[in-house]
Amino acid sequence: MRLTSLRIKNYGCLADVEFQDIPPLAVFVGANGTGKSTLFDVFAFLRDALRDDVRVAIANRGGFEAVRTTGREGPIQIDLGLHYDRREPGDEMKGDLSYTVAIEPDAEGRYLALEQVDLTATFGDGTLETTVRCRRTDSDSDGQATEVWMLPESSGPDRLWLDQPLSLAFLARRAGLLDLRHEDEVMPDGSEDLPLHSPDAFEVADFLENARVFLRGAYISNVDPSSAKVAGDVARDHRLSERGENLANALWHQHQGRRADSLDHVQSSVRRAVPGFERVEPVETFDGRVGLRFVEASNSGSFNARHVSDGTVKFVAYALLLNESDRHPLLCVEEPENYLYPTLLGSLIEEFRYYTREEDAQVLVATHSPDLLNATDPGEVFWLVKENGVTDVHRVSDDPQLVAEHEYGDQLGRMWRSGAFEGAHPNW
Repeated sequence: MRLTSLRIKNYGCLADVEFQDIPPLAVFVGANGTGKSTLFDVFAFLRDALRDDVRVAIANRGGFEAVRTTGREGPIQIDLGLHYDRREPGDEMKGDLSYTVAIEPDAEGRYLALEQVDLTATFGDGTLETTVRCRRTDSDSDGQATEVWMLPESSGPDRLWLDQPLSLAFLARRAGLLDLRHEDEVMPDGSEDLPLHSPDAFEVADFLENARVFLRGAYISNVDPSSAKVAGDVARDHRLSERGENLANALWHQHQGRRADSLDHVQSSVRRAVPGFERVEPVETFDGRVGLRFVEASNSGSFNARHVSDGTVKFVAYALLLNESDRHPLLCVEEPENYLYPTLLGSLIEEFRYYTREEDAQVLVATHSPDLLNATDPGEVFWLVKENGVTDVHRVSDDPQLVAEHEYGDQLGRMWRSGAFEGAHPNW
């Protein structure tokens, strides 16, 4: 699953921005306050709305008016384009999906929302094109929300009550069932259901379930080295947290799980990046917690994480993140250059590219670093410009002059620093 396009309306400073042909590795640059973090929060918002519900996702961001673009009317709207390409022998399937979410409150403070899926999929000998919408109502006598599914031509309002998680998983299954009936199948009066034995229906449901997993799995990495240095309790969760505060615990699980390949990659990355160090390992403290110990080359000594640089700890966190057995389908990385030596950033970009080698992972990076940008290609870089409180987006590959200069050997980071990205620099 890959994100191919994104349009955002009325979300913070992103009043109306659009990204097309998003590559597996996409890098976003711009001055402070131009919307890079807001862009990543869009994915966090969708993730929260799919895991919890819309009301919780909005409340955690200060309320609807705190999220909606200042001075704007209308709903917050997010339109995503996703591409799926399953290439297993004898089980190929590919297709494109558009998923729209629009949310706004009514006069009584209840959230009205619309979810819509437009799907084109090819599998086996057939091709499917379908559109389906979902709405919720509070019509049950016990006050529980009732899900109602409809096609665009169905009667009924396009706005919906939504106090539960977004319904992509159920919408996916219904989209796979609505339009796949055969001519000889008779639909019961008043029923939109189709027989569950339809193999095509299960194929489409699988397609959209992957979309749900992709969005629910969005991971916003913003590692805090000072938190990552602190010893913590041994916890069940074996995956690195977004802030990295459970780094020792995550590494401990790698050791306990005897994941030799992953550990070897982590240790070799540390040896290449940190002169004089041989390895990093988890160590149990006297009070039953787990911390980090850095061992010098030739075992001449070791250090507690508190006595190691912030950059070293952050690099270990990235090395572990990129080598976890459970890959994050959508990995958003906030300013990875912080605390890291500039020459490491080119290698880090290569690691991000390698992470996207399979179809099930994509990496988005927000940066202020010319050194990191020097390792990128024009098709990978977008720059954000903010004027009159709202953001506009540009792509390097859409500017013939920038592309020509890059082809002649100039680096994107140097071009950005020199002001070639029009409007990208703040006015100091």
